[in-house]
Amino acid sequence: MKTVLISGCSYSKNIEGEKCQTVFENYFNDQVHVENISESGSSVIKSINRCYEWTAIHGFPDLLILPATHLNRYELPIASQEQLYDTPSVSWNFSSKLDKEIYEEKFTTLVGYNDLQKFLEIYNKIIFSNMSFVSNIVRDLVGFASWLRVNKCRHMIFNMANKIDYVQVKNDRGLEKLKWLNSAPSIYKFFEFCGNEWLWYQLDDKDRRSLEDYKIGLTGPGAVHHTSDSYAILMKYMISEILKKGIDQ
Repeated sequence: MKTVLISGCSYSKNIEGEKCQTVFENYFNDQVHVENISESGSSVIKSINRCYEWTAIHGFPDLLILPATHLNRYELPIASQEQLYDTPSVSWNFSSKLDKEIYEEKFTTLVGYNDLQKFLEIYNKIIFSNMSFVSNIVRDLVGFASWLRVNKCRHMIFNMANKIDYVQVKNDRGLEKLKWLNSAPSIYKFFEFCGNEWLWYQLDDKDRRSLEDYKIGLTGPGAVHHTSDSYAILMKYMISEILKKGIDQ
């Protein structure tokens, strides 16, 4: 019995079901247990943190899959509820709007509603005034992939949701380190490939229109939630591109 660990956001939660199971079992030529610890709204760093915690408890899986979600998400360590495989935090991004209902549902009273609203308004202006948040993602992904390789854990890391202009990002000061992301053998073509977008263009118009996120896909296919059957197609493709070519070793 092989174990496949998946950690990401709501997109990754749909990597499930019979067809995904079959893809993994065909690759391993063995029975497979899929442990999907993805959580809706998670940031990249939260997805990584869950993997560190899971492996500390259960050991390394036979395959670890990390589909990198939107890079503009960050963590606020004041969540009101305990969270499996992570310290309590709320994933947030600069386009999210805080209202009383969300505040009461997700946040502790450690920081009052008005103070948190003011903080988010200022923090978003600061953190997204340049590309420093991309610099942090480079650090986290390259370090995580290196740790997995040192521990001989087979893995697939790829860009699930971001359409990034590499030239524009690279020209920002302090981002020469992007070359480490581009040269990491087990991080798949991060600035060329977007999993959700790739899937969007595999579908015919009828299948696209059947998606709940169809209108989103017309302007931003990277943000489309696909069906589990479609994600089975993506998993088969990523296995052929990463694992069968041996670039995760």
